[in-house]
Amino acid sequence: PAPPPCPGLCIPWSVGPICTTYPFAIHDPLATTCVGFELRYCNMRRNVIYVASYDCAGVAYSSGIPCSRCSGLESKVQKVVEHAMKPAEKIRPHHECSVKQLLDTITHFEKKMNAERFKHRNTKLTLKRAQKCVAKYKAIISFVGKHQIPGLQRIFVTAFSNCWSNNKILKHCKLATEGKYHPKNYTQDDKDLAVYVYE
Repeated sequence: PAPPPCPGLCIPWSVGPICTTYPFAIHDPLATTCVGFELRYCNMRRNVIYVASYDCAGVAYSSGIPCSRCSGLESKVQKVVEHAMKPAEKIRPHHECSVKQLLDTITHFEKKMNAERFKHRNTKLTLKRAQKCVAKYKAIISFVGKHQIPGLQRIFVTAFSNCWSNNKILKHCKLATEGKYHPKNYTQDDKDLAVYVYE
């Protein structure tokens, strides 16, 4: 009887489902990665691959046993396993990635885009708050520049000590101008400054 044909070497694919984790494109003759074997068959249900040497003898030692040339392919398949487990950004060109590696890359960049979008939104909000704050400071400076405000120094000291908001500072400046707010707890320095200004 004729010798049985070489079935190729059967190897379990440990990376994950073959359909999404095996980098089929590396078997393209134009691929930059040289795998050194032929992918003969994939059993998706058992998640095993059958590989054969480019120099396969064509006949098996016995039924189900690959020829000697195919039997020594485990180390080459292991390199493909390592290739399939790399992050996609470490593989060039990208078309030699598996489906899963490409999907992981998309997810990675989606997260980066969302983070940048969130950062941009936060920057816009911070800028908007800063612009409002500057506008309020301008309103205070404008009011102080146009009016004589009794006890202005003491108002600012009190505002700083009590962490007044800009609106509250402006409100008390207006009340002081109208004689409806009288700062208290003048220090000796405040009194000396008032005397100096008066003279």
